[in-house]
Amino acid sequence: MADELFTIQQEKSARVLELRFRPEMDVLLMDTLLEAVVAELDRAGGGGWVLDLSNITYLNSAGLGLLVNIRQKVKQGRGKLAICGLSPRMMDLFKSCCLERLFLIVKTRAQALAEVL
Repeated sequence: MADELFTIQQEKSARVLELRFRPEMDVLLMDTLLEAVVAELDRAGGGGWVLDLSNITYLNSAGLGLLVNIRQKVKQGRGKLAICGLSPRMMDLFKSCCLERLFLIVKTRAQALAEVL
């Protein structure tokens, strides 16, 4: 079920993690998603990562926690992470939670790839 909520694609020498949350995401499903994403991050190792959030319109605290966990996992693998595709609403959420200080945020996937390669 968690594999329906994200994809990982190789683009150039980086990997693009694209999340697709559903409105009814609960804590259990978020935990399942976190475990699946972390397993993929472990399998893929370090390097450049792009987190594409263009399909996300809202994140609850569990979703924000998932993003922080992804960041930490990439950092532990000595990789680079950039986020792209934030809607204005999502950018406001990031700013209200001071997450723009933790993440490198750019507008497009191309810009994000350029940052992590």
